[in-house]
Amino acid sequence: MRLTLWGTLTAFSICLAFGANQAACAADKASKPQAKVETAKPAEEKAGKQKVSKEKSELQKLSDKQKNPEHFDNAFMLQSQNMIQMAIPEYRDALKADPKFVSTYNNLAQCLWDRNENNGKDREEARDLLKKALELEPKNVGTMHVMALIKDADKDPKGAEELYRKILRVQPINFRAVQNLSEMMFRQGRKEDAKNVITKALESSPPETDVAIYKQALANLEKAKTPAVTGATPAPAKTGSSKKKSNEG
Repeated sequence: MRLTLWGTLTAFSICLAFGANQAACAADKASKPQAKVETAKPAEEKAGKQKVSKEKSELQKLSDKQKNPEHFDNAFMLQSQNMIQMAIPEYRDALKADPKFVSTYNNLAQCLWDRNENNGKDREEARDLLKKALELEPKNVGTMHVMALIKDADKDPKGAEELYRKILRVQPINFRAVQNLSEMMFRQGRKEDAKNVITKALESSPPETDVAIYKQALANLEKAKTPAVTGATPAPAKTGSSKKKSNEG
């Protein structure tokens, strides 16, 4: 159950590694001919075309390098629609297509953790995938985020907090880290600490859309009664499960 501190926002966030779109747009822009200058000499015009062609080539290389592996986009779409059972094999195919694409490890681990079938083997595999992700990119924020959620679910709030703070050192306005860390603190009865996390994020010039949400969270925090601390930290809300009869990234 989510607390009113953050309304109905989900605890799990999907870790994206897009970026090819910007490069592709830049390449497309570079390929479009500029307004023709009537006084340009043929040699100058040829040189200009060669320059544009070279720029397009370099940008296209960047675009190709940043493209998501085959199957990743489809897997993400399924995950975002809460169709985890279908997303998992797509992510497995994406891993085969590009074994070094860290976001695939993160998202597949998240799906397996959430599904939690096969007598605990899903969650064991999720942990192994995150270890491999860290081997590829030791400071990957997406990996640390999924690991933090898992530690919180495993009743290890201290470990989760350490990871959230690592994320915020790298990305001070990471919305999900701010949300999950402050809510976890609130569940522990650390109302003032939760307030400090949100206030610090506000001081770091977050996007305007986030500012409104942070301010509302602070208002909710002021009104909320500190929950009774039982010693156990509830698991974060699920984004999907294969056992649900309703229909998933």
